[in-house]
Amino acid sequence: MAFLLYRKRTSSVVGWWETEEEVSWLEQNRDNFILIEQEYDPTTDYSLSMTLSEDGTSLYNRHAGMSLDEQRAAVAAETETSLIAELKEKKTALLNGWITDALQELNWKITRAKDRDLINGNTEAMDAVLAEKEAIRQRGRDAKARLLALTTVADLEDFICKNF
Repeated sequence: MAFLLYRKRTSSVVGWWETEEEVSWLEQNRDNFILIEQEYDPTTDYSLSMTLSEDGTSLYNRHAGMSLDEQRAAVAAETETSLIAELKEKKTALLNGWITDALQELNWKITRAKDRDLINGNTEAMDAVLAEKEAIRQRGRDAKARLLALTTVADLEDFICKNF
């Protein structure tokens, strides 16, 4: 038997011990961790492959049947996939902010265009501002498409949202 320490915040096993006494410090952090006593063989089960069961009382290896190296590779791939999704979400929100800012910066032009069109008796100034707004929206859509097409962490980290 072993005592596996599962961190709720990261949904992962962060360590294992042979006796409960070795984890006595856990009493101070019970809200953040779950201590589970069960069979565990570190020669066949990679700790980061362990997942909390639905009832929250045991762990299972989501990559059972794989070698340790295969389990490590599978966990690394899952981590990268998760990081890519997180980066895309954060960069999309940042990009949306820049697009919104760019559109709001046109508010003074809209006011001026309305005044000019009223004076000139046409809609040329407003048409020009609306075309500028549409160009910003299109640049934003293009930037989002480029962002969502990225497939590596490095490319996502290098993607600049400002002045999309």
